[in-house]
Amino acid sequence: MKKLSAFLLVFVMLFSFASCGEEKPEPEKETTSPVQETTTLPQEGKPEGIVPIAVLTEEAKLVDRADNSDMLLTEVSYQTLSLSEKDAKMYPGLSQALDSLNKEQKAYSEKEFAEIKEWAREDYAESDPEYFYGYTNKIEYLVQRADSLVLSVRSEWDSYTGGAHPNYGTGCYNYDTKTGKELSLSDVITDVSQIPEIVSEILIARNPMEPFGDLKGKLSEYKEEQFNWAIGNQSITFYFSPYEIAAFASGSFAATIFFDENPDLFNEKYTETADSYFYEIPAYSDIELDIDEEDTHTDWIHITPEEYDGGYYTDLNVSVNGEELKTDNYKFYESRYYLVNQNGAFSLCTELYLSDNSITTVVFDISGGKAEVSVVLDNTKFADADLIQ
Repeated sequence: MKKLSAFLLVFVMLFSFASCGEEKPEPEKETTSPVQETTTLPQEGKPEGIVPIAVLTEEAKLVDRADNSDMLLTEVSYQTLSLSEKDAKMYPGLSQALDSLNKEQKAYSEKEFAEIKEWAREDYAESDPEYFYGYTNKIEYLVQRADSLVLSVRSEWDSYTGGAHPNYGTGCYNYDTKTGKELSLSDVITDVSQIPEIVSEILIARNPMEPFGDLKGKLSEYKEEQFNWAIGNQSITFYFSPYEIAAFASGSFAATIFFDENPDLFNEKYTETADSYFYEIPAYSDIELDIDEEDTHTDWIHITPEEYDGGYYTDLNVSVNGEELKTDNYKFYESRYYLVNQNGAFSLCTELYLSDNSITTVVFDISGGKAEVSVVLDNTKFADADLIQ
């Protein structure tokens, strides 16, 4: 057995900063525990070639509350990325690139906070407190691939600043690990001119009732840098936020092209990946992957926490290729999900933060194309679970 803690995942103590003025409180600054996420497992059979790198994510919050009250008026949260000490020395260019990204994100978030804090206070002063909803802006990073060739990060953001509904979307950052250079689409794709046709065909086939109009024509007008994409271990995925190619009510869209489906489309260098890896995936999203390379179709995973009651979820619904498995043995207020591939054997690990303040990891075997609970690890974080043999 090898512990996932040996995959360089670390958790450190929570610390926070808070300050307040006499009339209007200054933002509470809270930084939660840095979580090191590596999307590749150690490769015993590969002393040379592709090796894992470890990526740390750290969350910071800017918070404003009503005077003399716990009422939340504004919260802006964002994350920063950094390499482990060892990898920062080995890949200084990438480390510097992440430092630059962090500075930009911090500056943007502080500016955003200052602006929407004033809006929220004005709205709160004119609203019934019982029906006031705090203004929020949240950005979360999901590392999609992290090895000695590529660091690919998916950025999920959502924002509410009044009005009928929140806004949300996806951004992506792709770096050459050795140099720290941000990869262009043409670094990965041999002929970018094919992308509008391929992507439009995928989106139309999977959303036949969606009135896209001339989708290929829309995408043909995109400049290369306008495409929003992330490269993973099996594929490249193009993301489209609400309003971008359809009405807001239609939601967001994603189109995935697998390396083995169109090998001539890709720079061969970036299709070489580690045999084993894991990465974090979000709830409420359709995740496309290839569980069994021998069959002729790709597979879909969808995770949905359900039955929210009294501040806790009571059901977890895991769907694989439309076949649902509902787990209702837990009451949890937060959860994180990790897709693990160990030499072709896939599993889904769900880390549940329970109502009694303990943490349980439930492991689902999905290698057979459906979800089955294989092991329940009580009082165990994903990072500390004995999952890989």
